[in-house]
Amino acid sequence: MTLRVEKFLNYLKAQKTITDWQIRQADEALQLYINHFLDGNRSTLYPNLSQDKKKLPDISSILTEIRQAIRIKHYSYRTERLYMDWAKRFYYYTSNLKKKDIHAGGSV
Repeated sequence: MTLRVEKFLNYLKAQKTITDWQIRQADEALQLYINHFLDGNRSTLYPNLSQDKKKLPDISSILTEIRQAIRIKHYSYRTERLYMDWAKRFYYYTSNLKKKDIHAGGSV
C-alpha cells in the first residue's frame, strides 16, 4: 500500500459518516484502480517524485478505464458506480494534497 492510499484510508476512517465496510470498499476500489489502470505501477502515487513525474492523467480517462475493468469482472452496476466514486474521491484527495501533508508523519 502506498503512503497516499494509506493516508486517504486514514482520512476516511476519521470521517464519522463513513463505516468500516465503506472503507474496505474504498480500499478494494483503489486496488482495482492501481492494478488495472496503472498496471500495478504505483510510481505516480509516491510523494517523493518530482512534479513532472507524478502528474496524474485526467479523471475522465481514469473513470473510463475503471469502468472497463469493472465490467470485465462482471461486477454489478451499483458496485461500478460506488467504485468509480471512490476512485474519483481518491483522485481529488491526491491532487489536492500539499507537500507538507504528504511528508508529515501520522494521519491527515
